[in-house]
Amino acid sequence: MLREARVPGSRTRWLLLAAAAAAAPGALIWLSGGRFFIPLEPAVFLPLHNAAELFTVLVSFAVFSVGWSTHEESKDRHALFLSAGFLVVGLVDFMHTFSYAGMPAFITPNIPEKSTELWFAARLATAGVLLGSAFVRPDSRSPWLRKRPLLAASLALGVFVFAWATRSPAVEVPSKDALEALELLLWLSAAVVYWRRLSHKGRRTDLYYLAAVLLSLIGELSLGAYHSGFDTYALLKHVYKVAAFALIYKGVFAASVSAPYERLLEAETALKKDIAHRKRVEAELSRSNAELSRFAHVASHDLREPLRMVASYTQLLGRRYKGKLDADADEFIRFAVDGTVRMQSLLDDLLAYSRVRLADRKPEEVDLGRELPEVLARLRLAVEDAGASVTHDPLPVILADAGQVRQLLQNLAANALKFRSKERPCRIHVGVSRRDGECVVSVSDDGIGIDPEHFDAVFGLFQRLHPKGAYPGSGLGLAICKQIVSNWGGRIWVESKPGHGSVFSFTVPEAAPGHGAGQVPTPAKT
Repeated sequence: MLREARVPGSRTRWLLLAAAAAAAPGALIWLSGGRFFIPLEPAVFLPLHNAAELFTVLVSFAVFSVGWSTHEESKDRHALFLSAGFLVVGLVDFMHTFSYAGMPAFITPNIPEKSTELWFAARLATAGVLLGSAFVRPDSRSPWLRKRPLLAASLALGVFVFAWATRSPAVEVPSKDALEALELLLWLSAAVVYWRRLSHKGRRTDLYYLAAVLLSLIGELSLGAYHSGFDTYALLKHVYKVAAFALIYKGVFAASVSAPYERLLEAETALKKDIAHRKRVEAELSRSNAELSRFAHVASHDLREPLRMVASYTQLLGRRYKGKLDADADEFIRFAVDGTVRMQSLLDDLLAYSRVRLADRKPEEVDLGRELPEVLARLRLAVEDAGASVTHDPLPVILADAGQVRQLLQNLAANALKFRSKERPCRIHVGVSRRDGECVVSVSDDGIGIDPEHFDAVFGLFQRLHPKGAYPGSGLGLAICKQIVSNWGGRIWVESKPGHGSVFSFTVPEAAPGHGAGQVPTPAKT
């Protein structure tokens, strides 16, 4: 819906000035004492009358078309009510236009009484629709303010007026003064209700409707001065009617067509602000993360030297004074040595993690078929100690940093060796496959496995799923793997079942076809 707000004083002043300017011609008529009264011949009046009436008929149908067809987007029940009401107004005005005396017969002979009846019917319908609309909120939930009930009521009323006005013979309107008084009462009521509506939670479009009501009211007052059906006073009334209908169309168009675009523009502006804010936050977060990584890098690097000295001297104490002191002293020294060793391992892993985060190296072609043997050579003692067998598929050439690739494979292989099962020989396989158009490398084992509820946690910093001392390590190995894969925009995940081993898989950026000894196998079609 259009924004709701109290009407500023400037708008109120503008409306009063516009009403005063519109009332000026009518005031002149009343003060002139008939000086401006000019009888017009039907041949002169009818073309002007018909042009004005046809304009209002077209505007009425346009109000119906716009408000009706855009309701699914605007959801404006006020505009929908006006559109259905002006369908009736347009139909009655159409019948009035072609029922004027002096024109060819419209269904039944055209006599002044017939045109007058339809004129009053059209004016009462217009005033009634605007008065009723003043009580309809745009977000009304009434089941009657829906398309089917409104359309049925509009068509029924139009058919009734048509049947009543074309009856034969037509009868003179019983009380013209009473109908004029009723019409003025409706216009005054509509003006009061719209003014109150505008003063409390009025929309910008309510200004158009209130202005249209005031113009119609002034037009009715000016009509009271006419002496015949063909004079300047009657023509002035049609001028007010044309202006009022134009304002009504502008209001319905603004509510039904302009409002959705306005909301879209507001949403776009808010989205742009949100995106700009997010970008600032992301930039600040990225800067903070970079500073934190640099701090961790510097801290871990600078702590290594004093820690190495502490480790060296505690190990020296252990060797030199073992058995020379009491049993408690030997145990305390052993605790100190173990603690410094764990601290060294933690600092090494923390330094490796910070280096991976800060790495900004240009990707190069890395042949996994050549890197894997080097990684296994580094882990030779651990592989032999575990009695493990390592196999692999033909491996591809990828675009990455060679050092990080070696560290990734080493961490995953070491993880498989560390968490091997004691019930069966350790088997590790490095496989390659293609999933959803991506090259996927996997490191599988038949170790102790991981519970599915810990699949995300294992890639976190300092995450350990077992009690301290059960397995060596700092809890950073898989976090380093995740960061390495993230550096080239890939994904890493684990599939596992307790007691049945694990499969760590990650996507890799492939080099151009034809490089390297191993090509990614294409799965056979089934």
